[in-house]
Amino acid sequence: MTENFGRVLISSVYKQQDNLEKGILKLRVPVKTEEEYMKAFKKYNKAEGGLAEILGLNEYQVKPYFDLDPKGDFNYSIIDEFIQDLKKVCNVDEGIAGREGREVKGVIKHSRRIYLKARITYSNIPIIFKEVFDKYKGICDTSVYTPSRCLYLPLSERKKKEKVPEMKVLKGSLFDCCASYIEEDYEDLDLRIKEKSDVAKFFERLANIKDEDIKDEEDNEDNNKYLKLQKLINLLSDNRSSKYDTWINVVWSIINISIKEGINEEKVKRLIHQFSKLSKSNYKEDEVDDWTKKNINNVRKEGYGWNYLYNTCIKEDAPDYYNKLTQSYFNVKKEFEINHHKIIHPPFIIYVDENKENIIQPIPLCEKSYRHIQAIVKEKTIKGDVYKKCRFIEKWLDDPQIKKYNKMVFKPPPLYVAPHDYNTWTDFEILKTPYINNDKIIERFLEYANNLFNNPEVVNYILAYFSNRLQNPANRNKVCLIIYGEEGDGKNRFFDIIKNIIGKKYFEELDSGKKLFNPHSCVEKEKLFICVDEARGKDNFENADILKARITTDNLLINPKGIQEFQIDNFCDYIMTTNNHNPVNIHDKSRRYLLVQSTSYYLGNSEFFNSFSEDIVDNNEALRVIYEYLMNFDIKSIIPSGNFQSHIPVTEIQQTIIKDNKNKIEIFLRDLVEDDKYNTENIFEEVKIKNSELFALWCNWIEVNKIKNEYNSISFGTRLGILIKKKDITEYIKKDTHNNTLINFEKLKGFFNDNP
Repeated sequence: MTENFGRVLISSVYKQQDNLEKGILKLRVPVKTEEEYMKAFKKYNKAEGGLAEILGLNEYQVKPYFDLDPKGDFNYSIIDEFIQDLKKVCNVDEGIAGREGREVKGVIKHSRRIYLKARITYSNIPIIFKEVFDKYKGICDTSVYTPSRCLYLPLSERKKKEKVPEMKVLKGSLFDCCASYIEEDYEDLDLRIKEKSDVAKFFERLANIKDEDIKDEEDNEDNNKYLKLQKLINLLSDNRSSKYDTWINVVWSIINISIKEGINEEKVKRLIHQFSKLSKSNYKEDEVDDWTKKNINNVRKEGYGWNYLYNTCIKEDAPDYYNKLTQSYFNVKKEFEINHHKIIHPPFIIYVDENKENIIQPIPLCEKSYRHIQAIVKEKTIKGDVYKKCRFIEKWLDDPQIKKYNKMVFKPPPLYVAPHDYNTWTDFEILKTPYINNDKIIERFLEYANNLFNNPEVVNYILAYFSNRLQNPANRNKVCLIIYGEEGDGKNRFFDIIKNIIGKKYFEELDSGKKLFNPHSCVEKEKLFICVDEARGKDNFENADILKARITTDNLLINPKGIQEFQIDNFCDYIMTTNNHNPVNIHDKSRRYLLVQSTSYYLGNSEFFNSFSEDIVDNNEALRVIYEYLMNFDIKSIIPSGNFQSHIPVTEIQQTIIKDNKNKIEIFLRDLVEDDKYNTENIFEEVKIKNSELFALWCNWIEVNKIKNEYNSISFGTRLGILIKKKDITEYIKKDTHNNTLINFEKLKGFFNDNP
């Protein structure tokens, strides 16, 4: 999760910040030091069309920023006046950046940026500083307060393909002149707004309206929306302007579009008059002026904008133009690239389906899949422009400007994603459910966890365990969590809550450990959790070394059937439920497992589980509340070092299993040193025992303790030698060359007491 404070949020001006539901991730690269900033400058300044930061995000605050963009002869003393007026609203220090004047189409264009050391949501800036904007109309650019807006940063010297003068820091530090860089102790100007104004509500609605312009093949590089509106208005019929109900809808569209695209009021008025004049019989200049004056700042109906203008007005009044426009290669391409991208290495096409699954197609198959799609292209001939139909997919594959990425990667946050890599990570599905705070849900959830585990230390560890993967999806815990208990006690229901929050895309359930250990298994690919239900000890013991490696290794070599093996990053943590008393080979130095025994508190309580499932487990609104609770859970208070292996709680069941899994020869020796025969005050030196006698003692011990004998006299001696070296007790127990074992019982007993 990207932090709000102490960082610049860099983005790409080439990547229009489309919604995630379109299958395109917003590029958000946090930069925290000037050294990182300079590296980003080298990387983004040219390749990404200029170093830019993303500002128009409701989830993050920014500095109040102001873009002064006057043209022609300009007296820079007005900058000082502007700043003084800003300080009447918020009296804090400022940063200033700017470019030298440059000629654009015969007019000198100036640029100055002012940044106040405060913090605010971007859409509230025009509200807090309304009087300043009203005073400096025509100088201060208000189009920079639109959703997902990118703004060029200090040092940038490119605007997409155009080279421009460097944006220099004129006052303050580099980060003082970055709007997305704020400190926590800055004044929070959002607190000044007790209730959202109509303007704020309108901007908020605009951010959620899926109302996009349709690209015209003849659009210029500057993509001037004012000129485009002029062109579209000229295509409308006089009848549409003559009837009040159709006139008013077009006018609302003009006003809404102008606010969204940052077109100033004077131009809005001109556009309204242009449309009104189409009605030769009803146009009255004074009446249009009066209406505009009264309504231009009112809250508009949000259903009118580009979509209405194109898909109703132009479609009805200029059908030939509409058909050529919507079927043009540019617009077919735009629609196609919502969920299709090309990967260069290796070459293939990705289709992102409605479930956000990435379907991979080799290019030859892609050509076959989309041969039916046609597009209209314009060709210049001696006789003039001619419109022809072509096979879209062929032209798209030959187009150097298609949406393409160098390679496909899976990098959950907070990992850095290179701008030219396609990241298959998408946010958790639960975020699509609106958040409505409900403390009772958290109370029921925590009550359930505490009753199920009956150990506050275990509950807190488990909450931190899952919170870590929600807050930092790429950061593994590297501890296998195992819940042991009776069937029907509710342990699976607990994991169902987590599964439903994480979503099936990143949470894989297996009904057998064999599926995990299969040589062709690919279950870890692009997953965060692997859950083995009713895990069997036999599967885990037979594959103990593989399981241990899986829990901690960061890379896996997978070998799908029929495909050459390849390496993936392993982002998985492993969890298990079991009614097997000894499900894994845990020993005294195991740092990879937490074995917890669930209680019988809810055992057989079907009435409780029916209610709990309906209200919590299968209720998205409740799950969203638990998600927010876990997202704000204080992990460091439970795991101060950040290493989950170093803070594993001690549980009774885990201690029992560790004892059960101890080397049986070691347990034999521990019992042997307690034997009265070898535990007298008169014995201080080594005791010599014939190897055959020691083996006989072993055979008697395993018979008394009902332990299966797996060794003969030779293998027993070999295993004893291995244990001596492993435990580093060669000075307490050793063998001579005459088939004897020499044991210093006093020292060996002391060793066992120090190492229980």
